[in-house]
Amino acid sequence: MHSVGEPDGSPNGARYWHMWFRMLREDNGQPFDFCVPMNVNGPFLEAGSGGKTWGLMPVGGLTTWQVSPSINVLSDGDKHPGEHSAPSMWHQTPLIQGVPPNARWITEPA
Repeated sequence: MHSVGEPDGSPNGARYWHMWFRMLREDNGQPFDFCVPMNVNGPFLEAGSGGKTWGLMPVGGLTTWQVSPSINVLSDGDKHPGEHSAPSMWHQTPLIQGVPPNARWITEPA
């Protein structure tokens, strides 16, 4: 996974984080890449700086973080929060373990 700040083009120059994933499709086992905008230390935002923006919060201590809600990558490539009736390529709730307490994406604003 790799996170980078991205400008959103708004007049105030708001920024957000992208988290990149390389996963195996659940329907055929083939690898694919995708990214989702992240709201570090905050909840899911339906209309955040990056559009649908997933929350990323510590759980059970500062070294373990969880994406919320689950990420459902639909068969057309669209990313959806949680359950969806359309077929999906991948649907999980990522957990990141062993995060150093001074990780840049935690300590600096997006």
